[in-house]
Amino acid sequence: MFSNFSNGYFYEKKEGYEIKWKIENFSIGWKFSWSIKGKTDLFEVFKIKKTQDLKLFSFFAINSEGLFGFLDAKEGGIEIMEDDENISFAVNYKHRLFKDFSCENSFVILKHTNRGYLLKTYKNLIESKFKGKKGQFNMNDVVIFNEGLKLENLKEKVIVFNRNIEGIDKNLIDNLKYLNCKIFARAKNYLQDFEYLDGFVVTGSFEENYIFSNIGNFIVLDARKEFEREWKILFDTVKKNEKIVSFSYDNGIYILEAINKEKRKVKIYLDFDRKVSKFVEEDFINLKSRKLIREDGRIFNFYGGDL
Repeated sequence: MFSNFSNGYFYEKKEGYEIKWKIENFSIGWKFSWSIKGKTDLFEVFKIKKTQDLKLFSFFAINSEGLFGFLDAKEGGIEIMEDDENISFAVNYKHRLFKDFSCENSFVILKHTNRGYLLKTYKNLIESKFKGKKGQFNMNDVVIFNEGLKLENLKEKVIVFNRNIEGIDKNLIDNLKYLNCKIFARAKNYLQDFEYLDGFVVTGSFEENYIFSNIGNFIVLDARKEFEREWKILFDTVKKNEKIVSFSYDNGIYILEAINKEKRKVKIYLDFDRKVSKFVEEDFINLKSRKLIREDGRIFNFYGGDL
């Protein structure tokens, strides 16, 4: 139960800790911010009823009516749990002690029937939190890391780990940062790993990769060893024109998906000789506004199209 309201914040007391909430309303939804004072473990932020069209991702969920997702979760691990009836969005702080309300986190509820518009809005909200992270690099400076490399030869290089960031020694990461290296790796949770990665090795869903495609740098890298000799050339071939947000391999053809400046989804099909065998464009987000004037004079603006 909320105990008091002061300076735009609600204060809620629980056993062993206290929560400071802030709720903001904007054009198509709400933003919930909170910080904790005290010690807690699994903290439930939001719960919704399951629906047949609800699709879950690592840090958000989307259905025909809206999008529900985290904007950040500092000092804790995001967990989305489900039972027979509900979906629960939670942060596991692992009994971390917060001496004061010093760590603010946030969650959004976006309501709209156009899925592409929801993703675009969510993307913009996350981008606003990570301005300045994006940087350019020369493909000649990219090195796939292996244990035989000498650190002194890696100064100011772009280091790509073909494994999850959780499995990389923290001291190694610190040493590479000291050498002004940019670090790319796979990530289980973009929101948390973005704090110390300069870019990602793409492995997630198209929707997740789209949300982060203009914040940091993305590298396409297949886990199979036979492709490691080719990925840099493939990436360099298309990166001049499109931002790659998805990669797959089917029957001898590499399929790269991207979103171009016109908000069109682009599929590029490359054969073993690195020649473009097919180039397909299709609508991703249709934001053409339409107006409806009611008999009583009220004007309704709405958008057409869907993802």
